[in-house]
Amino acid sequence: MKTNAISCKDVTLKDGFWKTRQDINKNVTVDAVYNRFYETGRIGSFACNWRTGDAEDQKPHYFWDSDVAKWIEGVSYILMHEKLPEAEKNIEWLIDGIEKNMTSDGYYNVYFNIFGLSKRFTDRNCHELYCAGHHFEAACAYYNATGKDRYLRLMERFADLIYKVFVEEKSAYFVTPGHPEIELALITLYRTTGNKKYLDLCSFFVEQRGNNEKDIPLFNDPKYAYDVGPMRKAAYAEGHSVRMNYLMSGVCDLAYETGDEELFEACRRVLKNATHKRMYITGGQGSTYIGERYTSDYHLPNKTAYAETCASISLGMLAHRMSLYETNSEYDDIVERTLYNNTLSGVSLEGDSFFYENPLEIRNEDYETEYYDFFWQPHYIPRTRRKVFSCSCCPPNIVRLMASVGGYIYSLGEDTLFIHQYIASECKKDGVSAEISTSFPQNGKITVKAAGVAKVAVRVPYYCKELTANLPYEIKDGYAYFDADKTVELDLNLYARFVYSNTRVYDNVGRAAVMYGPLVYCAETADNATVENFFADASADISVGGDFHGAPTVEISGETQISGEELYSEEPPVRTPATLKMIPYFGFANRGEGEMLTYIPLK
Repeated sequence: MKTNAISCKDVTLKDGFWKTRQDINKNVTVDAVYNRFYETGRIGSFACNWRTGDAEDQKPHYFWDSDVAKWIEGVSYILMHEKLPEAEKNIEWLIDGIEKNMTSDGYYNVYFNIFGLSKRFTDRNCHELYCAGHHFEAACAYYNATGKDRYLRLMERFADLIYKVFVEEKSAYFVTPGHPEIELALITLYRTTGNKKYLDLCSFFVEQRGNNEKDIPLFNDPKYAYDVGPMRKAAYAEGHSVRMNYLMSGVCDLAYETGDEELFEACRRVLKNATHKRMYITGGQGSTYIGERYTSDYHLPNKTAYAETCASISLGMLAHRMSLYETNSEYDDIVERTLYNNTLSGVSLEGDSFFYENPLEIRNEDYETEYYDFFWQPHYIPRTRRKVFSCSCCPPNIVRLMASVGGYIYSLGEDTLFIHQYIASECKKDGVSAEISTSFPQNGKITVKAAGVAKVAVRVPYYCKELTANLPYEIKDGYAYFDADKTVELDLNLYARFVYSNTRVYDNVGRAAVMYGPLVYCAETADNATVENFFADASADISVGGDFHGAPTVEISGETQISGEELYSEEPPVRTPATLKMIPYFGFANRGEGEMLTYIPLK
């Protein structure tokens, strides 16, 4: 059953876990990202005045448009609820640059406007359409927030040009973008303007992908950007993780608008493979830095996990879109997993630094090697977050995700309000109103009040083994349906538990992770003398208590096993009863460099 999305514009977060993070995003992250983008030349590049001889570290790159556009989009979601005069002033300056430098036929891209318009639409890997897509999304968000349509009209001109070049003239050197994203952005542009041309352009890019003779696969690898065949036959999560999830999000949006079940079935197959065979327990996507990509089923190494922040954000985007097409609690279970773990770990608790990659294990010995192998160097991420990256897609993606998280909570059926995420909030949309009160994820107690609908359907998460409610309900497709005439009081009865990988995930054989509700936990040397040589007792109770930035800490029991000084001995290690303190995974690496484990060896 299709439901209608309820935008973050119609949702206000109340005090609680996500409101705290939204406030940090608004008060810290927005300026932190803007200031780094200003210092690195990204902001100034919108004037298109860089010339040979100017500072090389300010030289524009072909994806800089997308970095700044995502920041604009994120700020726009905040502007839907409150004023940010300085940020809005900065956005207007950026729009001035676009308007001044846009060509007479509607083209704008910082890199090509500076380095040669004659080369536009000639290099499939130069992110032109990707950048355009992020501009489309930003322009729609800014218009919906402020009512100002200048940016939107400029981007409509740009979209019209792309339609002319790719569909009518077929004069570009390629047919579909090397980095997908414009597909979902065109649906946003269509929904905002009502111009069916943009829906048709999305359909063109989707239907032509892997289905034409003109596109040359990037890096001679058809899987990398999913050029392996028609999208209707898509079956596996392959190639660059972010590109894949953005692409399938666009496919899902197209299926939603057109009712194309065949396209949606392709989304089902891809998401199933991505989450049942190729997803980290944290919702991380992509198990290697080589191509930032999916590899093979069950290949999920911990120390070298790529698990890019943008990849988990885009997986959540895809899963939520699928939940709007058909009611199935599994989709928003995936959204929840990404939100509370791999996505949230991508930004520091203070909100001013970021992880591009999110490993599940950090060992000091890997960073202290005093020899060099000039033929092969293992890849390990920095042990602390950074303020900015040369490829800085993740920080502004965090800005827009945090600002728009309210859009993941509710959707509206014919006579039913659906609750997908347990986030303290209020919503008002077309005569329907609702309020969620909860301390989740500290505990599983939730109160829901709704008006203007006959039913309220709340997602029953995969980890809820016993749902307690004050009213009778009926379970269907993983949702509990209640009459909406009374206040619904729920308890998901959260508990801490050990979770085991499939034994084909070789890194985790003989190990287990710990979860509480949707939260994955990790152990750090910041809380423990060592995370080495501890072996958990999976039969012992897990202690839950304390508070770590809005979520509980846990403590597991087991033993340490310590040997003597000999390198090899016939004497077994000395076993000593011990405990291990664990914090939510999203909080790792916020207290200096140290070791971290997510999967713990078992007795």
